[in-house]
Amino acid sequence: MKKIILFLIVVVLVLSCKEKKILVITPQQNSFTAILNDVSTIFTENERDSLINKIIQFEHKTTNEIAIVTLDSIHGDILIFATDLANKMGVGKKSKDNGLLILIVKPLRKVSIATGYGTEKKLTDAFCQEIINRKMIPYFKKDNYYKGLDAALDEIILKWTN
Repeated sequence: MKKIILFLIVVVLVLSCKEKKILVITPQQNSFTAILNDVSTIFTENERDSLINKIIQFEHKTTNEIAIVTLDSIHGDILIFATDLANKMGVGKKSKDNGLLILIVKPLRKVSIATGYGTEKKLTDAFCQEIINRKMIPYFKKDNYYKGLDAALDEIILKWTN
């Protein structure tokens, strides 16, 4: 039920943007939308499944929650937008505030990692920016968003569990 509510929130947010894009939801996506919302369709189905499985396994081990959202446009500062989106989606356990949202806006060439207060004790803003610069951007420049995100998730998970 929580995943359905989160999905509906994301759909409302996406459709409320000034530059609207038609959002097509397939049955396969419905069960994963709380974890990976690939509105920009930058990942293949296999890549989406791989990222989702990695995140689910991590959440089962730690209760920490990660969400990934790709959009075609946003208005305003990307970090503020990502933080607001994470809060509206309810990423993380409320009592622990242990959520993290990765937002990619490919056409604007922007990426952000927003963390909850409980998360930023281990994953500081400086660490998140380092992950973006060192792991994500080099792959993104080669138009390989999956490898960049997969490498970033590996570093995030390693740091968050130690």
